[in-house]
Amino acid sequence: MKSFYKLLIDIGPLAVFFIYYKINNDLIEAILPLMLATVIAVFASYILEKKNSYYANFRCRHCAYFWRFDYFI
Repeated sequence: MKSFYKLLIDIGPLAVFFIYYKINNDLIEAILPLMLATVIAVFASYILEKKNSYYANFRCRHCAYFWRFDYFI
């Protein structure tokens, strides 16, 4: 069971991104659900394992970094 939760936490935000991208056919509209799903995955990882998943934590930092600098481009 624990491996299923880990897989869901690691791959879930990416699946959310592809689903929203497939529905809307717009990259900009698919980024917000990706960021929200990543934040939820990081919190779920912390609650379930009492530590952050490395991959989910990396995605959360990566999205926050590029979202911050997206307005300057």
